[in-house]
Amino acid sequence: RFFTRIDGLSDLCASSKTALAIAHLRALDAEPERVLMVGDTLHDKAAADAMGVDCALIARGYNSKPRLEKSGAMVFDTHAQFLDFVLGGA
Repeated sequence: RFFTRIDGLSDLCASSKTALAIAHLRALDAEPERVLMVGDTLHDKAAADAMGVDCALIARGYNSKPRLEKSGAMVFDTHAQFLDFVLGGA
């Protein structure tokens, strides 16, 4: 009920993530202000910026929490913390 489309990359370097994200948004035909990009890297934030959408980052991946926080995105320590936010518990 939360997702209408999920896309992913087979490229471990994620070099085409921004292009995929833009194509994903177009395929959704959604208003950017109604979209939230969720990721765990600064590259995810860059893709969200290219789409013109909000971004939430979970500090459990490649980039440290302090680096993610400098991006200006919402940063969550855990997936559970993010889910609390999405479901209205935070």
